Amino acid sequence: MSGMDSGNHTMSSSSSPQSPSPDLGQESKPSSAVELELQALFEELSTATSVVNTIKSRINLIAPVSHLPPELLARIFLILRGKQSISIMPRERNPDCPIFEYLGWIVVTQVCSRWRRAAIDCPALWTRVTFDRGSRWADQMLLRSKQAPVKISICQNNCDWDRKAMIHDAKRIAHHIPHTASLTISVTKAASVLDIFSQELLRPAPILRTLSLAYVFGLREHRGDVHIAPAELFANDTPCLREVSLHNVFIPWSSTLFKGLRSLQIWLPSGLRSPSQAGQYAHFVPALTEFIDALDNMPALQVLNVTRALPSFSAANIPLFTMDRKVSLPQLRNLLFGGAILDVALTLSLLAVPSEFNFGLCCTSCDDPTHTTNLFRIVSSHLGTDPIVASGLSLTPSGCEIWGNMAFKSGEPLYFVFEFDPFVNGGDTMQQFFAALPQIEVSKIEVLNISLNSSAWQRALK
Repeated sequence: MSGMDSGNHTMSSSSSPQSPSPDLGQESKPSSAVELELQALFEELSTATSVVNTIKSRINLIAPVSHLPPELLARIFLILRGKQSISIMPRERNPDCPIFEYLGWIVVTQVCSRWRRAAIDCPALWTRVTFDRGSRWADQMLLRSKQAPVKISICQNNCDWDRKAMIHDAKRIAHHIPHTASLTISVTKAASVLDIFSQELLRPAPILRTLSLAYVFGLREHRGDVHIAPAELFANDTPCLREVSLHNVFIPWSSTLFKGLRSLQIWLPSGLRSPSQAGQYAHFVPALTEFIDALDNMPALQVLNVTRALPSFSAANIPLFTMDRKVSLPQLRNLLFGGAILDVALTLSLLAVPSEFNFGLCCTSCDDPTHTTNLFRIVSSHLGTDPIVASGLSLTPSGCEIWGNMAFKSGEPLYFVFEFDPFVNGGDTMQQFFAALPQIEVSKIEVLNISLNSSAWQRALK
């Protein structure tokens, strides 16, 4: 991590002192005399090198850039940091990578001693702490950040750690939690890795604004285990927390972490691989009142994405369109719900949101056509009665997917997406869409690799 200053001593092999060879016919000098001569030569060389370095520094001072104050240099370095990231690939795996690409913005610490000192003395420059390059790099960044608010990112997939190293890193992060503004932990190999970190993250996080915890077991896998975070995570003390993202991580909806958020994203797998968790899936799904209570504590939500973690319609045992209690989210701009169609419909019916917002609804278990109709009716109630111009609708072969862009009176372009199981009848679904959402005026319909017979088209466009 340490850079190399321009004034480092260098010595080529051709100028290296050689042990004197004895001349034939002459007696060689005693070893003590040789050592004394070598010592004197090295001292002379050190003095000469110091003089050369001094002259080089004086030459550098003539350049206009050398007259920039350290504060201005630091601001320039901060701009460079935003444009030149650090390579996450270890040097030994990419030996031909140019040093400036490998080090990214940190290369400024190797230009000269003055630049290096300006960079090291600027705590704000070291606040984006990544463990992708290993613990030593992260330790130096944390040390140099001092008490400035830091953003910590650790991805187990990019690092080969043993348990001892993971415990060290977890303790190091926990030590700096009081001045951590953003924390991202992602693991791909075992949920037990998250256990190590979670058990250390029990201190209050007074300035934490963004939290992302992910156990990603494969992009194409929909079945996996869920990491259960400890109930006392961050000692339930995160007064500044505004964004939470949980991927295959469970935190009880009653947790104080779900208060005052502006962005909440939760994703759970469709099934559980572990026999020990197979009977707990219902435990990960919130009760209806529990979900409503949690949203009531987040009135400033702007982003709400929940997939396979919505209240269960069958467990709630409440008919649609009969709920009197609503959750007001006046600032909501982006919404994504995924799960069984009745679970999606029920949850959507609970919300009182602006009529202009981006939304996506990914639905399974669409075996009853009336369920789709009810979902479209609920969406219609949210969009209001004013005409909405949709630039187009598209039907894709990955099940029945209807999506398009909408133009409201405000002129801001927004989007909508409906995704249904592959076995859903596309013609019937489009007919239900147009019947339940008469306020949407469609300029064109695009069909991608889907065959609909004439009767299906007649039903869809009736």
